[in-house]
Formats: sequence, structure tokens, C-alpha cells
Amino acid sequence: MWTEERRKKLKKAARAIIFTAGFVCIFLSLSKLMQYKAAITRMEPFFEIEEPIDVMLFGTSHVIDGVLPYELWGGYGISSYNFGNNAARIPLTYWKMMNAFDYQVPKLVVVDCSYLSSDSKLCTTLQQSHNILDAFPLSKTKLAAIEDLFEEEDRLEFLWPFSVYHNRWDELKKSDFVIAYNDELGATPKNKVAVPASFEKLPRDAKLPRETVAMEYIGKLITSCRERGVEVLLVYIPCPANARRQKEANSAYDLAEKYGVNYINFLDLPDVVNFATDCNDADSHLNASGAKKVTDYLGTYIRANYDIPDRRAEADFSGWNKDYASYLDKKMETVKSQKLLSSYLLLLADADVHSRIYVREDSAILRDARLSGLLENIRQYGNNSEVLVLSPDDFSAACGEAAGDMLAEVTRADSGGHVDRACFTVKGEAPLIVNRTE
Repeated sequence: MWTEERRKKLKKAARAIIFTAGFVCIFLSLSKLMQYKAAITRMEPFFEIEEPIDVMLFGTSHVIDGVLPYELWGGYGISSYNFGNNAARIPLTYWKMMNAFDYQVPKLVVVDCSYLSSDSKLCTTLQQSHNILDAFPLSKTKLAAIEDLFEEEDRLEFLWPFSVYHNRWDELKKSDFVIAYNDELGATPKNKVAVPASFEKLPRDAKLPRETVAMEYIGKLITSCRERGVEVLLVYIPCPANARRQKEANSAYDLAEKYGVNYINFLDLPDVVNFATDCNDADSHLNASGAKKVTDYLGTYIRANYDIPDRRAEADFSGWNKDYASYLDKKMETVKSQKLLSSYLLLLADADVHSRIYVREDSAILRDARLSGLLENIRQYGNNSEVLVLSPDDFSAACGEAAGDMLAEVTRADSGGHVDRACFTVKGEAPLIVNRTE
């Protein structure tokens, strides 16, 4: 029988439950608002994927910039996700992989061997480590990662990130409230063209002098994958590599042999990328042109060496085909938005783009080695693209007086649809200044 006293107790309990639930919701919302968004902008889309991801890509920013999952999809039908992180050492990469395996277990893991020389388990800063781990909810795997990676005094902020983010009120920006999630399956292609750093190629026997913590964790990574039936491919993403990086790449041959896995050392494949056209910065990262070349090589290699299906015709992956169509639209919009000639030209070295480019034969554009190299890059990698060098009279007749020094007419390779018409004019030669005038 419901007495008045029992009713009061029940109401009190109900209020307590409602209050607690409300407090938890508010607290979780505040925690998400206050944390740095780099942790979730690239990982949140992964958590929402229901279809099988057959290939997972791990490593540093070299992987983020250098391997493009939608290019793997468009060219090979490979479902993949890019889990690269800035400055991530291999032990932290191992634990990111283990946390990702709580959600999906792929057929193949591709791991970049950058920082193979390191004995550190973490990134350069604790914040960069937050950018990797904070996206994962607290779990048994995450607890094991925190215990293994961090000193005791640093563990609390990874167990409870709000403890370090709660005072960010004065730092909050619009991007903290309206989050722009990564729409490239974790990749972030770059659109600059840098003058590459010079380097001297070392012989194959130039290697690291001793075993490192990173090597130990490569072994743990391969073992953990094999326990789950996952194959491993080691790679070293191309860059104008200094001596340390070259020794890392050479030492990875021994690791691949020791554990019986395949290895692609792009530093020993000079024909895959051209550093003069494919670097986003002087000594580390590839731009979109270089990334497409690496991705294409990787897709061909995976198709030849692993049992990875082409899923483009599968009904369950119709959403991937729609997302890929949106990716192509975005690429075309990116071309249209470029004002800098070097960035414009690097984006035309793409199998999804057909371009016809007219250049005055007396233009300073042709006397610039970098721009001439980018034009040749288009001839090689654009879809039947043409670069026509014309006399001033023929140029004016074909393009009109307002065309300046160069006219580019760009269409889509899939449909022939119009993408852009752009004119560029030289405004100065010392240094060379070229402006987009249309």
C-alpha cells in the first residue's frame, strides 16, 4: 500500500535520479566543448562508420598528408581510414591501433616507420598525445594505454581530460561550438609547393646503431595483429630525408625480415614522387600531388599482395560511392578556389581532371624551373591534359588579349563538365609574382 511517506521517498529518489542524469549530461557536454577539437574532428567520423574498413593506415603526419583513403576507394575500391597523427611515436601509434580495434578489426594494417629511431613513447608534447587519445571513450584498452605510456603524475589528465581543459573559457572559438569534422576519412591533403631540402642518399647498409623502444613496439604491433588475423605492411613515406630518417628506413628492412611482413621503402623508389613538385614543405610532408602518387602506388601494391576486396559494386557500400562523389566535387571546388599559380598547377596533376593550358612562349612562367616542373607534372599525371606553348600572336588569337601569360581551361574527367577557366599574369620577375586575373 502506497503511504504518503513512501510517496515522498519515491519522489525524492526520482528527483535525485533526474538531477544526477542532468548533471552527467551537462558535464559530458561541457567536457566535449572544452577539449581541443583535434582529437575528435578526425576520429568521430570513424566511430560512425558501420561498413567494414579493410585497411587501417597508421603513423605520423606523413601518413595524414601522404595517403588519401578516397583515392584508394576511387581507384581500387579499398575501404580504408587514415589514423595518422602529428608527431606520434610508434608506441602511441600501437595503442591508437589497439583502441581502434575495439571498434573494427581490419584485414590489413599499414604502418609508417617514421620515428623508428625513437625511445620515446609519446608525441613531442602532451597536447599532441591528447589529440590522439582523447577521442576514445574510457575503456579497458584505453586504461592499459594510459598506464603503459604515461608517468603516474600525467595519468589523471588522460583519464579525466576535463581536469586540464576546464579553464579554456577564454580560448573558445566558433570552431569549438560548430565542429568541422574531417570529411576525407582522416586524411588532410595539402596544397602548397615547397622547394625541397637537399640531401645525400645513404647506402642501404647505413642503419640505426641499436635496438630502440620503437622497434620493440613494432614487434608488439605485428604480434597483436597476427593474434587477430590482421596482416601488416610496413612503409616509409617519401620525403627529402636527412641521415636519421634514411637510417630508420634502412633499419625497417631488418624488422620486416625478422617478423615476416612486407615493407615498402619509398625512399628507395625515386620514381614514385618528384620532390621538386610534390613537397608541401621543405623536408617532411607531401602535398596533394605527391599524396596521390603514393596512394596510387600503395593501392596497386595492396591489390597485388593482399586479399582485399573491391567493394565499389557492393550494395552495403553505396554510401561510400555517394561520399566519393562528394569528394570529387570538393576537389573541383578546391581547384577553382586557388589564387596561387603553384597551388593551382599542382592540383591539375590529377587523373580526375582534364586541363588544357596555354602559355605564352615569352612568359617568365616558362623560365621558372619550379613552375615548368609543375606544368610537366600535369602532362604526366593529368587526364590527357595538354600544355600548349604558343607565340604571343597565337596566344592572343587563341585566348584573347585579357588572358595575360597563361590560360587554363579545366573540365572533369568523368563527365567532361566545366570546372574552371583561369588566367594568370606575371606582375614581377625578381622575385617572380604571378596573379590570377580571372
